[in-house]
Amino acid sequence: MNNELFQCGLCNELTPFIQKTDKLENAVHHTYAECRSCKGKTTICYTNKDIRKLLYKQRNTKPGKNKEALADNIQAKIRDLQREYEN
Repeated sequence: MNNELFQCGLCNELTPFIQKTDKLENAVHHTYAECRSCKGKTTICYTNKDIRKLLYKQRNTKPGKNKEALADNIQAKIRDLQREYEN
């Protein structure tokens, strides 16, 4: 059993960290942690098919400059997608 806790961004309570994923339109996945106290969702990330392919590629890339560049690219794409869905 996972003993990790996270602090809810809505009610500030410490709650067990349980990761969940909702599938949205256009093959976008919203990954979040749900607060046990207030049932609020704290976003971890949004991913689409392109990002998930890059994450798979990153897992299979040896450490070095290529992996770092790939990580930077993934983070930028995740930020853009999160802005699109949360603004």
